[in-house]
Amino acid sequence: MIAYYNSPHYNTDAFNPFNIGSHNILFNDVMHQLDKQFYHNQSQKMLAQMSKPSSVKQVETVDGYQIQIAKKYGDFNGYEIRVIRDLSGNYLLKIEGNNDQFKKLYQLNPEEVEIGEIDWKWFRNENILVLNIPKSEHKYEEKKKSKSVKKANCKKSDHRRKARHEKRLRRKVDKIEAALQEEQRQRNSEKQEEDEEDNHRNSISNEASFEHEENIEVAPSDSSTALESDSSETESIESEPIKVKKNRSPSIEEVEDEEFILLRKNMI
Repeated sequence: MIAYYNSPHYNTDAFNPFNIGSHNILFNDVMHQLDKQFYHNQSQKMLAQMSKPSSVKQVETVDGYQIQIAKKYGDFNGYEIRVIRDLSGNYLLKIEGNNDQFKKLYQLNPEEVEIGEIDWKWFRNENILVLNIPKSEHKYEEKKKSKSVKKANCKKSDHRRKARHEKRLRRKVDKIEAALQEEQRQRNSEKQEEDEEDNHRNSISNEASFEHEENIEVAPSDSSTALESDSSETESIESEPIKVKKNRSPSIEEVEDEEFILLRKNMI
């Protein structure tokens, strides 16, 4: 019996419900199919996630508006662009991608844009889908008028700005000229003061030299008088020794004369 179960002919019938080997094969096939489906779903989700638009921009041009939808991966196959009207009467631009679950709604004003002339273009190299929404003629004319008014205002503002700039420059030039004039005036006043001081010093030196010359001219008369007085003093000094008598013994005649004078005085 054991040899029968170990024989190579055991479990060879895959359709036998009691065959254990057939059950294993079916289980493996089911698991393989489940894994395959799971990985397929995951890859589809990743692809859908990666193929979603990377950026959506709204741009206003001179004659209309643009909606720019850019992608890094994938394409724009399956995209639908429609203009619908809701229950309130508003016009809506609906952009929907069936493959990447992209959906956008934009409200439109029929007085500003031409709803029936909306078109789109796919730039494959950049992978960008561009929707062009033209402005209405009335809006375009108003835009042109507003731009012309803005240009006129810009010109006026440019003239005013230029006039203000010139005025500021003129003020700066006036300040610089006033500062230069003040500096020149100070220099002239300083020079005038220096000249006056020089003239004053010269006049003082001239007066001093003139007085010195007068003193020199007057000095000889004083010296002559001084010399005369000195000479008279010297003469008197020199004559005095002559008048002084030397002590000497009187003569007999002088003694007799003195005695005679004394006797005469006594008699009288």
